[in-house]
Amino acid sequence: RRPVLRAVTAGTGVAYFGVGALAVTAVLLGGRWGDATDGGVLVTAFAVGGLAGSLLVARRPPAVAPERLAGWCLLGSALTLGLAAVSPSLPVGAVLFGAAGLCDGPLLGATLDARARHTPEHARAQVFTMGAAVKISAAAAGSALVGAVASLPPQLLLAAVAAVQLLAYAALRLLR
Repeated sequence: RRPVLRAVTAGTGVAYFGVGALAVTAVLLGGRWGDATDGGVLVTAFAVGGLAGSLLVARRPPAVAPERLAGWCLLGSALTLGLAAVSPSLPVGAVLFGAAGLCDGPLLGATLDARARHTPEHARAQVFTMGAAVKISAAAAGSALVGAVASLPPQLLLAAVAAVQLLAYAALRLLR
């Protein structure tokens, strides 16, 4: 019933559909640039970027509402993953995956902060559990779907992941 909770849950659920597809897409993209094992470089760059983004926000918390920060994170992820989809090489792609992670890292903290601020005390366990379940299920579905269409060009799959991040931003904005 609370618009911010509905928006954040829907937005991050959609976003994690794309994030779930990201690891498989990274392997396919690594294969396109030379060797499928290079997908590990891309996933690692995303994870390191995520850690850096989380630490940065922990050190210097933004002076904006968490749902607004979540929106910025989704837009940043969409932009950097979209650029990675047209990247010419693994090194450039790795930098862009790292930048996408830098945007994605603070998303979890923003999501948890929004939930903590807008959830009545008696419903916290339900809201946090439901939010986690939506994200995990969406990520599994995204991974399964990209595995089923893995014969498509990996750049197209990555562009689709970027588009999903934009869709997540739209869901966040519209439902708020």
